[in-house]
Amino acid sequence: MQAQISSSDDAAIDALYAWLSADRELAGVVSPGPADPTELGGFDIDVVLTHIEAIASLAMSVAAFLHNRPDPERLIITRPDGAKLEIQGVTESTAAEIEEFLRPEEGPEEHI
Repeated sequence: MQAQISSSDDAAIDALYAWLSADRELAGVVSPGPADPTELGGFDIDVVLTHIEAIASLAMSVAAFLHNRPDPERLIITRPDGAKLEIQGVTESTAAEIEEFLRPEEGPEEHI
């Protein structure tokens, strides 16, 4: 599964990319990608998730990033089918919401 993370705040997307790149469990999963032409911002983050554990790691890492930011960030996660999940700040359920949004509909599988 591929996904894209975007924000209209260049500083936020730069910081998130650095945060995700530093996560050993996400090594090779994230890369800078071209920005969506309909959104403001310098670049988006491309995500390639090859197994269920990567989805959980990404969800937890994004939630931890948001928790550690002084101001609530607005992030948009886009699936290949065009569905979007908008996240503003962080709650107790943020990681679970991201994981549910990115999990394949066919049900849990080891590889996706």
